[in-house]
Amino acid sequence: MLHQIKSGVIFMFIPPGFGTRSLNTSLGEIVYYTAEGKLWNQNSASEPLVFLHALGGGSSAYEWSKVYPAFAADYRVLAPDLIGWGRSAHPARNYRIEDYVQTIVEFIKQTCNAPVTVIASGLTAAFTVRAAVEHPELFKSLILVTAAGLNDFGRNYSENLFAQIIKIPILDRFFYSAGVATESGIRGFLEQRQFANRDRVYPEIAQAYLQSAQQPNAEYAALAFVRGDLSFDLAQYIPKLTTPTALLWGQKTEYTDPEMGRRFAEINPSAIRSSETIEEGRLTPHLELPEIAIGLIRKYLTLLNSSSGEQKMPHRIQMNDLDSTLNLLQQNLTAADPAAAIALIERWEIQLQDTPLFGKLSELKRAILEGRTTAIAAMLEELGEATCATVAQEQEAAKVDQLGQTLAQAGRSLHNDLTTP
Repeated sequence: MLHQIKSGVIFMFIPPGFGTRSLNTSLGEIVYYTAEGKLWNQNSASEPLVFLHALGGGSSAYEWSKVYPAFAADYRVLAPDLIGWGRSAHPARNYRIEDYVQTIVEFIKQTCNAPVTVIASGLTAAFTVRAAVEHPELFKSLILVTAAGLNDFGRNYSENLFAQIIKIPILDRFFYSAGVATESGIRGFLEQRQFANRDRVYPEIAQAYLQSAQQPNAEYAALAFVRGDLSFDLAQYIPKLTTPTALLWGQKTEYTDPEMGRRFAEINPSAIRSSETIEEGRLTPHLELPEIAIGLIRKYLTLLNSSSGEQKMPHRIQMNDLDSTLNLLQQNLTAADPAAAIALIERWEIQLQDTPLFGKLSELKRAILEGRTTAIAAMLEELGEATCATVAQEQEAAKVDQLGQTLAQAGRSLHNDLTTP
């Protein structure tokens, strides 16, 4: 449904039980959506959960409106329209990367009194990484969908023909008014770029995007995005990230494909604890397939927000898997059967899916499948250190500690084998 305000102008969809609030930033007013009324039993002490939309083609917080109501009973949901988009201020300016990093930080500081989990998509997810690198104290964890700076790993988005054309004065405004801020332009954007299945672009979605695209001065932020003014190499910031992070990609995403997520995870596996794909999704899988996105976000919230100080082994840990793992690690790893190792890792993944060790196991499995021996050695050492830091039940504690030490030693031995002439 669409929300009607007194002026008679129809604005973007607002889910039942949600309302709008606003705050002032250095670049103008930000409007955000949050739960209100008796439906959710909300109180100011609830842990905040911030949803940030991507940029382009009439984007707004509507992008997350099929997802965030599922979390309103347990969290204080905050979903802003970013500056230049939706119902927030649209200053006529040359937008810069710093504008978005700064206003994201300002929004969090004004709405959250403790480190927050941020769920963001697209280029905004990349801005959020930069914000977390600059202000790690503000962030508890990150769940990022199709995160990309668009100039990643040596690419230069602004050099593509389309971006070059948009840099021509007069043509840029004509392109926006005739090619973007129209019903056919919005539908084309959603069907050709955002969704894997065009049949999932139903009328409400197209209308919500169109309403955002037609706001006064909406072209300034949109054209800055299309020209590549807001693009950068996210890979330069990933190594500096310390906030626990999960990455999610639509399998059918093109320019920023899932391979990029795998490369980001390899750069900083200690922070990026999971990287997964939704098979039937594209750039906005959370709008196209919200029920799947909701399930994955719930999983990531558990995975990322487990106590960082003291990780606990689950009660259902299997002692025979402890013994099998110790036996495997005490062999010559270069001669070990990869299939047996993968099978053992997958059993551990089932037992540890709700702990931070899950992401490290996934990375180790991927390294084994791809035959990346150096990465295997490094991951074994990391897993050993993380396992030694866990707290197990009393009867398992000695075995768990032994496992941690054996993992670390196996990693060091494998590394030495690789470096010895």
